[in-house]
Amino acid sequence: MPQIKPSVFEERQRRVKAQISARMDICNIDEETLAVKIHVNKKTLQNKRKRPETITVGELWKLADMLRCSPADLCGAEENQGEIKKLAVMLSKAMKEVSVNAIT
Repeated sequence: MPQIKPSVFEERQRRVKAQISARMDICNIDEETLAVKIHVNKKTLQNKRKRPETITVGELWKLADMLRCSPADLCGAEENQGEIKKLAVMLSKAMKEVSVNAIT
């Protein structure tokens, strides 16, 4: 049976999970220590890591502070830089076309 492509939602979940785990490794911090530092119990942190869509903005800020990165980094923003650059180039070209057409 062919594999089903993961949904955008599932991809985002995987990206956030991977970023949090990677930052925990880089900072050499375990779940228990991180939970104490962000003022939640260990089980709550485990649940948030399993279902990152339940992380509040405040919790995201605390996680980013403790993991020495930006909230955008935890959301996998750097992985989307290529897509963002492509979009910016497309928008720039479209704006040039609009201004050329407006002049003529």
